[in-house]
Amino acid sequence: MSQMALFLSRRGDTNAAQEELARIKTAPAAAENPTVHYRAVLTYEQLGQREKALEALSEALRVGYSLEQISKDPELVDLRQDVRYHRVLLKHSEKEPLESTTP
Repeated sequence: MSQMALFLSRRGDTNAAQEELARIKTAPAAAENPTVHYRAVLTYEQLGQREKALEALSEALRVGYSLEQISKDPELVDLRQDVRYHRVLLKHSEKEPLESTTP
């Protein structure tokens, strides 16, 4: 499903892409799937919906999508220039448990 939304957004079919994203949000299997949330980031960014892209980014990180992958994806260059992107990363890093330094 998330691939279809991304495909539709790249094709310029905004309405169909948004409908597909709405369907994804209600699919129980998608709730904890990092890839689904990450593709939502890409789709929303492609559609010019930055706020929703940032929300999807937060969810992708919450469910374990790779920050390294996000930081290298050429499709997210503009998003990474947004100060709100860095706020999402900071918020996420504050939620991560600290590693124990005792053996």
